[in-house]
Amino acid sequence: MITEISRYSSELKKNFYFVRHAQSEANVLLTGGGDSNLTNLGIQQAKDAGIELRTCFNSTRVLPKALIHTGFNRTIQTLQEISGVLETNIKHDEMSEFRERELGTYEGKGLNEILLAPELKGLFEKFGQSCVWFLESKEQGVEPLLTMFNRILGVIKSLQVMYGDAPVVAVGHAGSMKVVRKIYEDGNSDNLANYLSGFVPKNCEVYKLG
Repeated sequence: MITEISRYSSELKKNFYFVRHAQSEANVLLTGGGDSNLTNLGIQQAKDAGIELRTCFNSTRVLPKALIHTGFNRTIQTLQEISGVLETNIKHDEMSEFRERELGTYEGKGLNEILLAPELKGLFEKFGQSCVWFLESKEQGVEPLLTMFNRILGVIKSLQVMYGDAPVVAVGHAGSMKVVRKIYEDGNSDNLANYLSGFVPKNCEVYKLG
């Protein structure tokens, strides 16, 4: 099912379809960041998302003008499966602005190891695994949440300039999907860590935004 979020803003991309990548090996192993491939289940999830999108585009009779991934294997492979179902030869573009939050020295480490960070002391009991959104460590190279918010907001605005109201499909990550939703719901970065810790998008969940 495609979730629609339609807050109006002349600056934000309209008819923007954002997809979380399909299940990856890292999702199964619970590692942070890194660059892993899809599982067999993930490949099927991506095909199913492609069917959802094809049904949607068939009903509107308007195909997407751009197909976007973040440069990581799991988004590239997800987009390849979706594109195959859509039967389109549109070039796939890389936009790294939709990548997950940079975790610095924690990148690619297991969740259990990340949770030992002193910055997360006591937060796991309250927020569970989502407490990683409260991880703040410039010394360890962790990207500030506001920096992540602003880079994603900027590229969303640029897509509206480039493609107008024509449909665009982007495959990103759980974190970037949460930020995209925050942008379209209220447009501000207030209480960002609390918001991002509040839910986890499913693999291959699809949002139609704007």
